[in-house]
Amino acid sequence: PGIYLVDRPGSTQAQFLIGQLALSGLDDERHAAAVLNELFGGSASSRLFNVIREERGYTYGISSSFGLPLSTGTFSIGSAVRNDVAGEALVAILEQVDLLRTEPVPEAELERTKMARIGRQALALETYQDFVNNIVSLKLRGQPLTTLEDYVANIEAVDQADVIDIAQ
Repeated sequence: PGIYLVDRPGSTQAQFLIGQLALSGLDDERHAAAVLNELFGGSASSRLFNVIREERGYTYGISSSFGLPLSTGTFSIGSAVRNDVAGEALVAILEQVDLLRTEPVPEAELERTKMARIGRQALALETYQDFVNNIVSLKLRGQPLTTLEDYVANIEAVDQADVIDIAQ
């Protein structure tokens, strides 16, 4: 791990970008990654949003995402926080990462998350252009078009062990 600090005198916020290399868009674990991200930082009902914004009030927004290109992908967490809580916010974020890597997701939370992820995918296909964009993305990654048909079953199949595995 490394921390790079850019000092900007007069700034009122500290900007975080935390990340690491991750799986590719062809990896079989990409469905577990989608569920993990939805649960962890991919929505306004995620753990990061609830802890860092709602409970502690450190920021207006925080999110995580997987970049899943054909080659090596990335996982990142981003947020801007008040300068006076930057250290505390970073510790809280890393605590949430550690919890995700070590403690099984409660089954009820996992099921809610999977249903939200399935609903989000339905919205991603809402317009003709959305559908075309999804087809292009699949083709660029060399995935068959049946990937769209299999999406719901693949998300429903994600279990607690899959989430911990991808988090680790």
